[in-house]
Amino acid sequence: MRSRSVRAALGSAVGWVVGLAGCIAEAELPAPSHAAPPEQAVATAAIDPGHVGVVLAGAAVDVAPASAGEVLAVHVRVGDPVRAGQVLATLDERDARDALRMAQARLDAMQSELAVSELEVAEAARRVASERRLAAAGASSQDGLDAAAFGATRTLAERRAARAALLEQRAVVEQRRRELTETSVAAPFDGSVARLHREAGASVGPSLPIVRIVGTTGVRVRFAVPPAAARALAIDDALRVEVETMERPIAARVRRIAAHVDAASGLVIVEAEIDAAAAVPPGLAARVWVETTAR
Repeated sequence: MRSRSVRAALGSAVGWVVGLAGCIAEAELPAPSHAAPPEQAVATAAIDPGHVGVVLAGAAVDVAPASAGEVLAVHVRVGDPVRAGQVLATLDERDARDALRMAQARLDAMQSELAVSELEVAEAARRVASERRLAAAGASSQDGLDAAAFGATRTLAERRAARAALLEQRAVVEQRRRELTETSVAAPFDGSVARLHREAGASVGPSLPIVRIVGTTGVRVRFAVPPAAARALAIDDALRVEVETMERPIAARVRRIAAHVDAASGLVIVEAEIDAAAAVPPGLAARVWVETTAR
């Protein structure tokens, strides 16, 4: 019963909150349908109606794969709760496997090239040694020794280049292997699915997210108060919050008070952090009261 009454009382106010992108106006109480006796009028005026607010997510992230590919399947729907590490979507791994095979084949070829280069270095060293013996015996000229030394220097440089290229290609192979293991896209933290950007069959990449996740920690309530009420508030003041779908009030603490009055509403925007144990989903309407005994 209280959930329905809170929802009915806040329905029109929440629409105004969303339209002003967070600038929330204080709700107005409906006018009585008949004149009340003086005693009843005084009692009604003494009731604190609270302040209309809306629950906001503490963190939101668009989850994208580490590499390009085609979405094979999306395993969640909008509104689903998710846990950190839970697989949200799977990419078709055929492209990643092909890329790994090509990189591995290139690595094998470069290893063979390095082996040939090692043989050439050994042969060049043998020629230098032979030319030195011949030159010492007077059977060869200095030019022959110089040519052999130049050849040896060149083969050493070619071997260094082959080794460097081999190391670089090994890194490419490792990267392709990682990409093959990253065909599963996982949730970075606990939360719920706020939006599906792409479905199965879509092409994605690091700049093309698949799912938007909103966190369940750091959830806030944003509301607006008259300037006089804002001056009476302080950071860390305790609040009592009633959310439309929850049976019991929850606790919150003031975390931010705007330094200026909103021009459209004439009110001051306030944000408070909701108790993490409450597990309140974002997007719900709320009514906020200041706990006057908190200080």
